[in-house]
Amino acid sequence: MNAKHKILVAAGLLVVVVLVGVPGWLLYRGIARFSTADQDLGRSLDILRSLYARDPFPSRENILLERDNADLLNDWVTKLHATLREGQIRETPITPAKFSTTYTRLRNALKGEAAKRGIVIKDDTLGFERYALGKLPPPRTAPRLEQQVKIVTRLCLILMEARVKEISLVSREDVEDAAAPAGGGADEPPALFEKRHFTLAFKAKERAVLRTLNRLADDRMFVVVTRIALEKQGSGVRMPAREDERQEEKRTPRATGLERLRSMGMQPRGRPGAASPEGPEAPEEDGLPSKQERMVSGPDLEIPMDVTLDLDVYIFNERQQEA
Repeated sequence: MNAKHKILVAAGLLVVVVLVGVPGWLLYRGIARFSTADQDLGRSLDILRSLYARDPFPSRENILLERDNADLLNDWVTKLHATLREGQIRETPITPAKFSTTYTRLRNALKGEAAKRGIVIKDDTLGFERYALGKLPPPRTAPRLEQQVKIVTRLCLILMEARVKEISLVSREDVEDAAAPAGGGADEPPALFEKRHFTLAFKAKERAVLRTLNRLADDRMFVVVTRIALEKQGSGVRMPAREDERQEEKRTPRATGLERLRSMGMQPRGRPGAASPEGPEAPEEDGLPSKQERMVSGPDLEIPMDVTLDLDVYIFNERQQEA
């Protein structure tokens, strides 16, 4: 075989190797990828079968546990609601004539209590101007009005116990001209609570204001203060005396401590190095301003402030027990 034939044979073998080897390698790589994909698909199918094979409903033990938890929470809510209702003033069926009697009695009792404590009630109608002269309310609003009268009485007593100086104004919601509340359907549960809005204006010092807020927070009624406005009338600082007053005071010297002792028949004993009683006395002043010349402030000089309180009294309705 000559060289030419050898070259041709070698070239043919190379072509055969290329034609057979490359598709073989590609086939091997495809089979490997297919095997990996088949394993992933098998695992996904196993997960899907396990999900579809599960019982979608909780076990009986879990149902019993959750039922006990629901009963416990419902019992807590019921007790909390009952506690909140203990101190509230509820509406009771009442006739317009009975309301007028109740209003007059509470109003007179409140005015008498204020007189005993030395407290002025400027708004002696307590926000019920139209009924102060004996006018009867509409029958449908009489229960709500009686509730308002009792709440106002309780709020005014709280102000008196806090020792305010004057009750200037009592304002309440107007329930007479408001439209009658629309009755809900037979299956519609009542609201959990309602709010009664009131405004109190009074004069009091700082300590009395703090006592009022503390007593409102401590009262058995559920009261929330929504706004407080303070306006001070004048300054609680006594300014130094005028020059003419100081000159008058200098013309009328005050008695020294030694002179006061002598006027009481007492004579201080001498001390070594001290001046004799007949000798010159040390001046009482030590260079500081006198009491009349000092700027003074404090609780005794505090001027009562004008205070306005907006507050909501919460009324919790009867709670329907859940099945």
